[in-house]
Amino acid sequence: MLMKSIIRSTLPIISCVIAMTAAADVTRTQTLQIHSGWNAVYLEVSPTDRDPSDLFDGLPVEIAAAYFPVQTPVEFVDDPGSTNWKKPEWRVWYAPHRADGVLSNLHAIIGVRAYLLKATQAFQWKVTGDVLHRPVVWQPQSLNFVGFCVSESAPPSFESFFAGSEAHQPIHAYRLVNDRWLKVTNPGDTNMHSGEAYWIRCNRQSDYSGPLEMRLPLTDELFFGEFSDTLEVEFSNRSAAPLLVSLSHVSGDLPMLIGLRQDGRLGFEFQELPAAIDLGAIPFGRADAIRLYPKRSVMTSNEANVLVRISTDAGAVSWLPIRAQRP
Repeated sequence: MLMKSIIRSTLPIISCVIAMTAAADVTRTQTLQIHSGWNAVYLEVSPTDRDPSDLFDGLPVEIAAAYFPVQTPVEFVDDPGSTNWKKPEWRVWYAPHRADGVLSNLHAIIGVRAYLLKATQAFQWKVTGDVLHRPVVWQPQSLNFVGFCVSESAPPSFESFFAGSEAHQPIHAYRLVNDRWLKVTNPGDTNMHSGEAYWIRCNRQSDYSGPLEMRLPLTDELFFGEFSDTLEVEFSNRSAAPLLVSLSHVSGDLPMLIGLRQDGRLGFEFQELPAAIDLGAIPFGRADAIRLYPKRSVMTSNEANVLVRISTDAGAVSWLPIRAQRP
């Protein structure tokens, strides 16, 4: 990676030891535009209050449903209203005022998951919750009810997003339009949308979550416990072309250094984590990494966090939640 104006530092590398003491969660607010009728939404954050009766209190939501894969392939139904909610793969919440409200068996709304919502009128849903990084778990030889983090301003097409995954070729995707599941007939000219969920077929075993794969050590966030010094984040280009990657500081007050590789050199060059930084291009089929180092000596509280957004020129987005404790 080519970087300019980087200050060389020598930092001790200490292996990651996860402390058991709880730290403040990294949160953000996701905004979803809900229309009257059925909506297929991808919830990127885990709501602070996960009880659906509390979460939807005062909102015009009558039904919320989540799909939990079983061993057999999904039975596809093009009309959400005709879905057999009694099947074991479905968990459903009904608004308490409904006669079938007592049949609810969906007791928590968690993040990084796709949901079906039935609303009686359009509204803007702002959900504040924990940010977690979790890859997609695909059920092979079946349709999967999934969503992805993509750019709101420059989203990818279905074809470009899945170009690097043989397990998803040819692309069979369905999106919800006017209360009906319609097949995406032209994946190259049809863009994916932020906050939208789809039925997508996976033909065989796959761990593909998008053009850029982000690997974290051990957990679904970057957590610096009492004995953690520097931690490494690896990025792999799983697209069909070189991938430009950039990082931006979204929120949080954790002072940090970021370590970046210089071409032709071993080790990392460290600098203050800026508001935004261009990591350059990762070649097709290659991987690169960064290291992060919390400046505990200048922390103003015992716990602090920061949220980093990773963007690509392919329209894929990843969220990196970082937490640290002061010894």
